Amino acid sequence: MINGFKISVLACIIFTNGGLSGQTRFSAYNQSLIEPEKILINPGCLNYGSSRPIKKRNIKDDKKWILFLNDFYNKDLSKEEIYRTLKEFFNYKWSYDTSKIGAVTKYQTRVRSEGNLEIFISFSTINNDIVFKKISFGTRTRTDCISPYKYAIGVQDIKYLKEICIPIIDFPLTYYCGNGEFSCDTVFFNKLKKLSLSEYHFFLSSDDKELNTMTWFGKDTYMMDNVDFSFAEIVKRNNRQLLYELLSSPNYIVSIYAMEGLTFLRETGQIEIPVDIEEKMQKIKNANITITWQYSDVVRQGLTYKDLKVSTYSIVAKYKRSQNVKN
Repeated sequence: MINGFKISVLACIIFTNGGLSGQTRFSAYNQSLIEPEKILINPGCLNYGSSRPIKKRNIKDDKKWILFLNDFYNKDLSKEEIYRTLKEFFNYKWSYDTSKIGAVTKYQTRVRSEGNLEIFISFSTINNDIVFKKISFGTRTRTDCISPYKYAIGVQDIKYLKEICIPIIDFPLTYYCGNGEFSCDTVFFNKLKKLSLSEYHFFLSSDDKELNTMTWFGKDTYMMDNVDFSFAEIVKRNNRQLLYELLSSPNYIVSIYAMEGLTFLRETGQIEIPVDIEEKMQKIKNANITITWQYSDVVRQGLTYKDLKVSTYSIVAKYKRSQNVKN
């Protein structure tokens, strides 16, 4: 439970015990993650292979990148150190995709690898300090059942991961069944604790994983016509205390969503809002912070929330739609 509320995540996270021994502290655990996937692909398969042959130079490239990812996860590299390393890898033809979302700045990039792995990395900063890092990757090849032969392609290449990648990966993985992606993220709680007396509210426990992901990675575009899934659940449970805390998020999009959630609860007579909270909500509505926003399938940049002229009526209407409540 997180502050009385457990956020639902659209992911199927596999946790099992045991696994094969490996060369890093996480090898056995990471091997255990992919064992259940075999059964999902084909319970009767005795031997698995790759959907196509993988060249030695591709394997070499992947191993190089895994060593970089190990450092990315395990070392407290500065933004400049990460940037310099990636520029050298990319022969200086590379840059971050950057999102400024209030006090948070999110940097992300797709690693242009010639190997078999498709790799994405991201990190987020506050006051120019990295406080969150995320790795995600998948294989270009897929798992195929070769004994007895049956055409049944899996999402990830189990054989390649077990034999080539996992023995040298030195960070813990999570596997999301929904998109077949392996990922790993970490929060620098020691840095956040030093900032805990600032104007922003931080979540300082490893139990708050979903809230930290929301703050530092998950929310960077304001949706005008739909309610964010996580906030629909928070509001449905009338978790006003969590919404109060999220008003002070360093992520401005998160604070907007908290303000709108409280607006809906107030306008539908479910809560009365204290004066100091109302003042905070007004500051959020009128802040001179430009955002990325989405209406239907159109994404735009460069306006503030107040420029969008979002009415109380539209906030209430979209929350009612999210909860299937008739007007």
